[in-house]
Amino acid sequence: MQTSNTALRDELIDALNDVVTRSENAYLQLGRRFPELLREMRAGLEHSRSTIASLEASGSGRGVAATGDANRSLTDTLNHAQKRIGETVGSFEELHSSDDQLLERLRSQLDHLSALDSDIAEIKDDSIEMELVSLNAMTVALKSGTAGRAFSYITEELKRISESTIRLTEEITRRGTGLHETFQQFRDSLQNTSEFQDRLSTQMRERLERSFTELRDGVNRVVEAVRGIHARAEEVTQPLNRIMEEIQLHDVIKQSIDHVIISLRELSEVTDEQDGRKLLDELRFLQLLPELCGELLDDVAGKLEGSVSVFREQISTCRSAIEAAERDRETFVGSTSSQDGLDLHALYQDSSELIEQLLSDLGSSLKMKDQVTAESKRLLRDVGLLEDDFETFTRIITRFRSIDVASRIEVAKQHVLQQMSDTVGRMNSLTKKIERDVDRSLQATKRFISETSELLREHQAASGAEQRLVRDFQSDIKQDYARLYEAERELLDTLTGFTVFTGRFMSLFDEAGKDLDNLESLLAELRRIKDKTGEVRERATAQMQPLLQKYGADDWQIGNQRLQAIIERFTIFTHKVTAGELAGFEVEGGVGSGEVTLF
Repeated sequence: MQTSNTALRDELIDALNDVVTRSENAYLQLGRRFPELLREMRAGLEHSRSTIASLEASGSGRGVAATGDANRSLTDTLNHAQKRIGETVGSFEELHSSDDQLLERLRSQLDHLSALDSDIAEIKDDSIEMELVSLNAMTVALKSGTAGRAFSYITEELKRISESTIRLTEEITRRGTGLHETFQQFRDSLQNTSEFQDRLSTQMRERLERSFTELRDGVNRVVEAVRGIHARAEEVTQPLNRIMEEIQLHDVIKQSIDHVIISLRELSEVTDEQDGRKLLDELRFLQLLPELCGELLDDVAGKLEGSVSVFREQISTCRSAIEAAERDRETFVGSTSSQDGLDLHALYQDSSELIEQLLSDLGSSLKMKDQVTAESKRLLRDVGLLEDDFETFTRIITRFRSIDVASRIEVAKQHVLQQMSDTVGRMNSLTKKIERDVDRSLQATKRFISETSELLREHQAASGAEQRLVRDFQSDIKQDYARLYEAERELLDTLTGFTVFTGRFMSLFDEAGKDLDNLESLLAELRRIKDKTGEVRERATAQMQPLLQKYGADDWQIGNQRLQAIIERFTIFTHKVTAGELAGFEVEGGVGSGEVTLF
C-alpha cells in the first residue's frame, strides 16, 4: 500500500526551512538591534559621563575643556568673582585705613584752625581799642584848632582803618565758623562713607562667600545625583551583553534543524510488495527515524525556549533598570526646580541678587565718594578765602604803619600836640601788636592751608583711585554676573534635557520585544512538526504488527549502518550520541554541543 511519507517529508522539510528562515530573521533582527542598542547605550552613557564631567568641572573647576573668558566655567566665574572681591575688599581696607588717617590729620588741622579764633578775637579787641584811641586823639586834635587839623585827618583815617579791621575780623570770624561747619560736614561725610564701605566690604566677603559656597554645594549634589542615575543606567549593559551572547545560539539552532532535515530526507515510501524481512527493516527504520527527529526537535525547541526565556528575563531586567533610572532622572529633574528639592535656580538667583545688590551698593558708594570729593573741593575753596582775608589784613597793617609814622611826625612838629605823645605811643603799640597777631595768624593760616590742601589733594587722589577701582570692579562683576546667568541657563538646560536612554534606544528596545514575540511563535510550529513525525512512527508501528506476528517476533532489530550514515553528516556531537543510543551503537568521543565536528 502506498504511504504518504514522501509528501509528509517534503511538507515537514518546507516547514523546517520556514522555521530556519523565520528564526534566522528574528535572530538577525535581534543581532542587528542589540548591537545598535549597545551603541546607543554606550552613547547615552558617554553623554551621561560627559554631563557628569561638565558638572564636576562646574562644581570643582577641574577638567574644563573650553578656555577663555567667554567659556569660563561656573567655578571659574565664582573664583574670579571671589578673587576680585577679595582684591577689591583689600584695596577698600587700605583706602579706608588712609581715610581714617586722613580724618585724624584733618581733626588735628581743625584744632589748629580753632586756635586762630583767639588770635582773631584779640585782633578785633585791639582794633576796637585802636578805634577808641583814634576817637580820643581826634577830640584832642579838634580842640587844638588849626595846629591839630592835620592830626585830626590822621586820626580820622585811623578810625576808618580800625573800623575796617573790626569788620574784617568779624568776616574772618564768620568765615571761620562756616569753615568749622564745612569741616564737620566733610568729616561726617567721610566717616559715613568709610563706615558704609566697611559694611559693604564685610558683606562682600561674608554673604557672597556663603552664597557661592551654597551654589557650589548645590552643583556637587547635582553631580552625585547624576552619577547615581548613571550607575543605575549602567545596570542595563550587563543584560544587553547577555542577550548578545545568547543571539549566537542561532547557529546551533540552525545546525540542529539541519540535522532534522538531514534525517527527514531519509523518509521514503514503503510498499507491501517488498520482501517481508526487508519491509520490517524499512518499517523499523521508520520507527527510529521519527524518534531521532523528535529528540532533535525537542533539543531545538529547548534551545529556542531557553533562548527566548533568557531574552525575556534579560529584557525584563533591562526594562526594570531603565524604568528605575528614568524614575530617578525624572525625580531629579523635577527636584532641580522644586521648592522642596534641590532648587538650583533659587541658589543661582540668590547669588545673582547678591551681585545685583553689590552693584547697587557700589553705585551708592561712588555717589558718596563723589559727594565727599565735592565737599573737599568746597573746603579748599573756603580755606583759600580765609587766606585772602588775612592777606587783606597785611594791607591794612601797612596803612597802620603809615599812620603811625605820620602821627609821630605830626606830634613832633606841633608843640600843642605834645600831650598826645602817650596816645601816639599807644597807637604805635597797638599797631605793632595787631601786626604781630595778624602775621602769626596769617602764617598759621598758610600752614593750615598748605597742610590741609595736601591732605585734601591726597584724599581726592585716593578717592579718584577708589572710584576707578570700583568702576573696574563693577565692570568685572557685571561680566561675571552675565557669565553666571549663562552658566545657570546652560546647566538647567543640561539637567532638564538630561537622559541616559535616547529616543532611538527606547524605540529599538520596544522593537526587540516584538522580535521575541515572533521567535516565541516558532515553538508551536516545532511542536506541530514533531507531532507530524510521530504520525510516521505510528503508521510504521501499525504496519509492523502483522509482520511481527507472521515471523513470531516481539521486536525487530536492524543494522545501524543506515543511521550511522546519517549521523556522520551531523556537526553536533550530542546529536550523534542521541542517534547512537536510539540505534544501539557507541559514538566516538567528540566536541561539545554547538561546536562543529569534521569527518
